[in-house]
Amino acid sequence: MPIFFNDAVDDPLVLDSCPSYSGGQVSFQRANLLQPNQAALLENVSILINGELRKRRGSRSLGIGFLGAEGEPVQGILYFDTATDAKTVAFCGGQAFWYDSGIWVFYFDAEITDHAEIIDCVQLTDRIYWTDSNEPGISVWNGTTAETVSDSPPARNLTVHGTRLVASGVSGVPDALDFSDLLDGETWDLTNQRLRIGIGDGDPIIGHISWQETGVLVFKRQSTWLVDANPLTDVAAFSIKSVHGTIGCVAKKTIAQVGQDVWFLSRSGVQSVQKQLATSNNQITVPVSQPIQDIIGQIRWEYAHKSCAKFYNNQYILSVPIDSNEPDTVLCYNTLTGGWVIFRGWEACFFLEQPFNGNTRLLYGRNTGEIREWLDYLPDSSEADYYYAEGLGSLELPFDLDTEIPPSLDFTARAKTRALTFGEPINPKSGFYGEVEYVLSDVNFSIWAVLDGRAKIKVADISNQISQTYLPTTLPFTLPGDDGWARERFPLHHLAQFRELQFEIECPEGKLVLRDITASAFVDTLELRQN
Repeated sequence: MPIFFNDAVDDPLVLDSCPSYSGGQVSFQRANLLQPNQAALLENVSILINGELRKRRGSRSLGIGFLGAEGEPVQGILYFDTATDAKTVAFCGGQAFWYDSGIWVFYFDAEITDHAEIIDCVQLTDRIYWTDSNEPGISVWNGTTAETVSDSPPARNLTVHGTRLVASGVSGVPDALDFSDLLDGETWDLTNQRLRIGIGDGDPIIGHISWQETGVLVFKRQSTWLVDANPLTDVAAFSIKSVHGTIGCVAKKTIAQVGQDVWFLSRSGVQSVQKQLATSNNQITVPVSQPIQDIIGQIRWEYAHKSCAKFYNNQYILSVPIDSNEPDTVLCYNTLTGGWVIFRGWEACFFLEQPFNGNTRLLYGRNTGEIREWLDYLPDSSEADYYYAEGLGSLELPFDLDTEIPPSLDFTARAKTRALTFGEPINPKSGFYGEVEYVLSDVNFSIWAVLDGRAKIKVADISNQISQTYLPTTLPFTLPGDDGWARERFPLHHLAQFRELQFEIECPEGKLVLRDITASAFVDTLELRQN
């Protein structure tokens, strides 16, 4: 059959680029429908406030060795702060330890029978309280002894609201919410200071959190409630309001206050309480995690109750089980830029934001019994190589040693751009050149081209090493220059024709800060076929 070409003008050379990554990962949509500031994949990277992309900071082990026996998870962490002392306390293997100058020191025997149980641990006045499903009530450490609080509920969930303890998760009364006396976590009245939330609906309380002055948000498996727990009134007079009758929480540790909002993991994804309040019970609110619902759909829901989250440094950080029965993948939302990224390799089962040297740092406990700190709190002005690697943690013995033990282990950062269509989604294109703009630093990374969603093709390997001078040395010598922006061009004209082009960047080691990636191509004239 005859073929007709539209040859009115020569094929023009056009440009398309990814000038910003502030929109984060949007993988629940076709790549050619994404906005210029969105990407199809952002793994082990952080989004800077100006839209630039940086390989995420690494982490390093806090202390040496495992807290308990090998393979026992960190059961809980809290920062215990009194008028005379302040220490980080961690529970593992049924015991409590505190961190002292680089090592974990035995603190007291918490007598938690089930060493795999993730507990709730809180501070009220100068005491530590924690839950233990095998005890007849809540446990307390008064500075001298650990004991079970008499007449306290055998609760699984424990939080602090103002000057009271709030407990729930009693197996015999799963919809009960208990309050202690004011300023007294050791006095309970399970008759007069107990509320029944949604009594008789068969929906158990999963968790709760103190919210906005006198409110206590209560999350059941299939509903959300708000209790006005004004300390000036009796518990029996507390008002109970339904926030949403069909959206509930699947994991109590994912409940976190985000500004004046509260986010949590539901069966439909990450939900917002403020969004629920703005809608009716007849509507299902769009989850905050909608851009990455394909990742949410991979969660192993039978183990989702082990998930945990923390709001830290304007980021909602959520650890969920995807490739394992334990939490192994972190989904991170930056509230300043409004975008999601994914962290691999943390395997966090517990989070804590700890005060540190006038700042705060994020600690996370792992299923192995190790506690690590995220190095994002370290200043940019004195960056070192290990900032972008995972510090060497505990070694499982026996272990075959090389001649030198590395101080840290590299991890790979990945980014996959939106689909570049050069303003013409239908016409075929012939690639010309690409250009990447990045910070000149010690870094190795590769760039791959993905044509129309097919197998990727490597188009560039980029390696830089900033020169350094070690003292003593012979004068004169040249001082190394400051980091600056570098641009690298790479050819695309050897590629086959395509309709849309994506770039995939892989950085296995070093500091990568990416500003822009651009491509040029010839938009070929439209080929028409007549039958």
